Amino acid sequence: MTISAWLRLTGILVLAVVVAGLLLRWPIMQTALGAIRSILLPAVKLTHQTTAAVQSAVRFVSTVRDLYTENITLRAETRTLRSENVRLQELLKETETVRREFGLAGEVRFRLLAARVIGRDPDLTSDNITINRGRRDGITTGAVVIAPGDILVGRVVRTDNRSAAVRVLTDPASSVSSVTANSRATGLIRGRKGLGLRLELVEPGRKLDHSELVLSSGQDGLFPRGFTIGTISAVDQSTTGMLTTAAVAPVEIFRSLETVLVVVGENR
Repeated sequence: MTISAWLRLTGILVLAVVVAGLLLRWPIMQTALGAIRSILLPAVKLTHQTTAAVQSAVRFVSTVRDLYTENITLRAETRTLRSENVRLQELLKETETVRREFGLAGEVRFRLLAARVIGRDPDLTSDNITINRGRRDGITTGAVVIAPGDILVGRVVRTDNRSAAVRVLTDPASSVSSVTANSRATGLIRGRKGLGLRLELVEPGRKLDHSELVLSSGQDGLFPRGFTIGTISAVDQSTTGMLTTAAVAPVEIFRSLETVLVVVGENR
């Protein structure tokens, strides 16, 4: 007989005893209830044991299911971490190769990340570029970009997960605090759309030499000091005699770049 059948039978018997108790004398009813308890007690115990066993089985199945799900999740995370580790190892190898090509095989001031140029501004008068490294590689907005020979290229102005846009020095929105290599004249390098670079705000009394090298001074807090910017190609003295400006030819032709290095940190 099933548990549900036992329960139905128990209900019917209890109801019958109650009715009989109302019709007959109370002592007879007590005797009858005692007999019913003796008969039904084993069934009640069996029902309780069966219910407890079913609950334990349900808990066990739920635990197994949770462990299975957690195992699948951990395996997926492990595969992702392994894939990411392989990608980073390849990235490190590529960076070391490019550093050797750049002549940076020894100790350097910065942690550098190699990147390939994958896009250029369609405007032929703009030299801005897009590189194949982005946020997942640790590239952030404002990161400095250089070319072979410690030549300053520009800064990252926009990033997504897998790429970054670089504003080069010749862009009109670019400006770099600078110093000349020989005369040590400080000034500000500004980009000129399609016209190269211009050195402005040179301190009074400084004589600029033709073909003198111009370097980043680091005083703007945006670009580190000591990176090569270009050479002075022409000097213009203002009519007041107080300020001097100069045309500067970039050392690097930015539109011909194929590989660059991004500064992602400083070695300490």
